[in-house]
Amino acid sequence: METARLIEGIQVEGNRLADAASTVGMDTWVPTCPEWSVRDLVWHTGGMHRWARAHIERPTPTLRKTGPMGQHDGERLPDDQLIAWYLAEVDALTRVLEAAPNDLETATYLLPDQPKHFWARRQCHETEVHRTDAEVAGGKLTPIDAARSADGIDEMLFGFASRPVGALHSESAIRLVIAPDDTPARWTVTISSGPLAIARTGDAKADLTVMGRTDSIYRCLWNRAGIDEVTVVGDPAGLVLFKDRIKVGW
Repeated sequence: METARLIEGIQVEGNRLADAASTVGMDTWVPTCPEWSVRDLVWHTGGMHRWARAHIERPTPTLRKTGPMGQHDGERLPDDQLIAWYLAEVDALTRVLEAAPNDLETATYLLPDQPKHFWARRQCHETEVHRTDAEVAGGKLTPIDAARSADGIDEMLFGFASRPVGALHSESAIRLVIAPDDTPARWTVTISSGPLAIARTGDAKADLTVMGRTDSIYRCLWNRAGIDEVTVVGDPAGLVLFKDRIKVGW
């Protein structure tokens, strides 16, 4: 996905996160992040925006360290200031990303990627996943844009799930195909005793195929939706294994 669209996604989803948090209240428990309240969720996401921005404003060859849950410098703010602080972090991040040169050189992680695109992509998907968390805490959910959901699936598969330290293995090979109904994107994930193999194509010899809205599949892979929210053709064991073994934390 183009960098400009990802930067736009940060702003859209950041505003939605702030709206959801304001509506449900800071003390509300977040079911999809069971150790957190909405207060923790807002603090974490804003802190991650600030951490990302530091790599763009002050390029560095190695990743900067961040505190627990991406806390920003100093003491936590009172609740009546937290939303304004968060929105300011969203605005600051989008501004520095828009102003950054396309050939920016600074540290990244996950797959090799042009740094400006990497940080826009990671922060866009960070924001939309946590916006989902905030909305779920209030009992409502706005679907994530299908094109951004497809890009988020791609980032999950090639970035997080395929990391060398990944725990997704199976003694017998399982071929899982992801085939959304509302986008043309396709992925084949082969789980075996060796490294995870991923291709951006469908495979007719799949052991299971996951279909449905791209948004639902994206949230399912991020453990923000259950298997009952997608359509599975074949043995669901591979999807169950994926959801059990791929846990992204900070």
